[in-house]
Parts: sequence; structure tokens; C-alpha cells
Amino acid sequence: MAHKSKVAVRAAVFAGLFVIGVLLPGVGGGSSARADAAPVSPAAPGAVANDDFDQALVIDDVFYTNTQDVIKATLAADDPVLPCVGSKKYNSVWYRFTPSANDTLIFSTDGSNYGPDIAVWTGARGSLANKACSGQSRAEVAVAAGTTYFIEIVRGADIISPPPTAMNLALAVWPASTHPASFAKTGPANGAGYQPAKATLSWDTSAYAASYAYCYDTTDNDACDTSWNAATSKEAILSSLSLGATYYWQVRATNSASTVDADSGAWWSFTTARASDLNHWTGTVTETSKPTAFDVHTDGTHWLNFTFSFAFSGCNTTGTAKASIGGPGVIAGRSFSYHDAGLAFNGSFPTATTAEGRFSLTNYPVCVWIQPGYCCWDSVTTSGAWTATGPDLPPVPPVYTPLQLSGH
Repeated sequence: MAHKSKVAVRAAVFAGLFVIGVLLPGVGGGSSARADAAPVSPAAPGAVANDDFDQALVIDDVFYTNTQDVIKATLAADDPVLPCVGSKKYNSVWYRFTPSANDTLIFSTDGSNYGPDIAVWTGARGSLANKACSGQSRAEVAVAAGTTYFIEIVRGADIISPPPTAMNLALAVWPASTHPASFAKTGPANGAGYQPAKATLSWDTSAYAASYAYCYDTTDNDACDTSWNAATSKEAILSSLSLGATYYWQVRATNSASTVDADSGAWWSFTTARASDLNHWTGTVTETSKPTAFDVHTDGTHWLNFTFSFAFSGCNTTGTAKASIGGPGVIAGRSFSYHDAGLAFNGSFPTATTAEGRFSLTNYPVCVWIQPGYCCWDSVTTSGAWTATGPDLPPVPPVYTPLQLSGH
């Protein structure tokens, strides 16, 4: 079963540190934060086909997609200033489109791995008139039949840290009247049990969706009896769920045309572990005296909510970071393990009241909140041992060998 790991940091921040304008890992949808930082020098010229206005790629249909690496794109001396950001920015590439009918189109850079800004222009080189500008990942533009529109995509972030080896632009175009595509929920699985009190809801992408919202409640009536909550990504982390309760949930995708519910409208459910299902274990991470804690089902077969703390220093801060994994995970033969791209831990129960193991973090992302709305990302690589004590676990069942009888 897949698990989600989250890190939060509380850290003392050196006076005078401001982070406004750095493109940070994990900032999705093409959006970018801004920074008071000297602009980086553009990369050396390279083979980017639509680097210049005069070589704009032709968009040949109102439904259009294109992906390209633009890391070697440059700025031309006469590239226009984007009115929504107040500068030319960096790494510009160009497209052009002449519609055959009046329409309203969405230009999207969702799925790009850097911070693209979008501008739409009409006119001639050197005397362009702006029709739309967005410092986010989408721009909506009313277009007129027979008019040629020039779409400029630039890197909006002054700094990308760490420096990328590629800047992959994903451009998509579609009519604003297009409904969100059908999509599905992914987890927790429908009917799943023994879920943690901090369950994570997740779902697939709905093409053409502008936003998502989710609802969860404890009434099995295929309706939202609480409220729809806006989601900023394809998952939502719930908190303070009641133990031993069954929750029913749904997610919907919305754009200016309509709203579509996941799984053709079918609601899913999951049930949290009961208090009687859990034994709480507490201990320390060695060498640092930082705490570790986890819950174990009373039957000794699963763990939930494994959490440990570790020292952190980065983004000009020092403090303590916490790694928390929801579970559930399997305990087999009094041992267990978990690993993903950046986090691994394992443990065993040498006695009925003690547990021990090791953990490791490899380039593990840590978000340091500098001030409300601004987050500095860094990564941690560390490892260590942990120990914990807790209540008795049921004895490991004995293994019986069938008696082989023979006779005449």
C-alpha cells in the first residue's frame, strides 16, 4: 500500500531574510513565487525552434498540445514587457494562432516543470498589443475569427533552485466551453479500513479542470452534508478524524463550463482505526534525543502514524523537522519496513514491550515557512537509529507441522 510522508518545520529565522521570488520544488501548476534577487543570465543560445518571434510555432487547432525543452531559449532585444509582471522575464518562446471562428480559449502551461508566465498579443513585431497576461499557469482569451494571435511563454521565476538541467514546457490549448474530463479517486481504496486519523485523499487528473474540491462526512447518502473544500493539488490531507468512524467522500473537478464528480458520481468510504485497535509506542531517535512515536494495532499486524523528529539546518534556519507517515503498514514476524524515494525506516520487536530500528532520509524535502505565504525549500540527507517502548503485543502464533501418519 502506498503511504504519504509529510514534513513540517518550526525554525528560528535569521533577521532580515526575505524569500519573495524563488521558484521552489513542489510549486505546481506553473505558478511561481517571486524573489528580490539579481536576474540570472540567460542560457547560451540553442536549438529552440520557436525562440524568436519570427519563428513562432503554428497552433493549428483549438485543441492543441506541445511539449519542448526551453532551457536554451533566449530573450530578443525587442521582446515586449509583460504587463502583468512588469518586465520581459526570461527564456521566451513564441506560438501563433489564427482562429477560423470567434471563440474563448484557455492557454495552459499545467505540467511544466518551471514557472512559465503567459502573454497573448496581436499586431506586428515591435508594436504588439497585449490581449491577456497571466503570472499563473493559465490565461483565458476571447479570440476573433481571422485575427492572428501571438502567444509568448516566458520563465517567470528569477531563480530556480536547484538549477535545472531541463525546462520542460507543456502548452495546451482548448475552448473555454470544454467540460472537465471524467476522472477517478485513487485513495484510500473504497471500503478501506484501519485508516489513520490523518487520512490522505487522492485522485487522478481531470483534463481541462481549473480546480478541484472535496467533501467528506459520516452520512451514507451520496451527498455532501458538510461543505466542499477547495484543493490546491490532487490530494487533500484530513486531520482530527474520529477513531472508529466511517467517512464517505467525493471530489469534483470544475472549470468555467461545468463541474464533474469523480467516478461518475459514486461516493467512496473508508473507516478509521478504533482506539481499541491502537497501542501507542513512544521513544527517541538516538544521538539526538528527538522523539519518535507510532501506533500498532492490538492484533500486532499493522502500524499506523509512524512519526520521528530530526535536527534540521537550512534556508538560514535551525530547528527541528518532523517526518510523519500515515500507514497502515504490515508487521510480519514482529518486524516491519517502509521506503519511498526519500524516506526509509524499519523496525522490529525484540521483546513484547520494546521496539527498535533505523531510519534514513535522502534528499528529503523540507519546507521552512519564512513568513505567511512564503516557503523556502531545502533537502535533508541523514540517518539514525530509534528505540521505543509500548504495551504488550500478542505473542507470535506458533507454527505447527502437520503430523504425517502412515499405516497398512
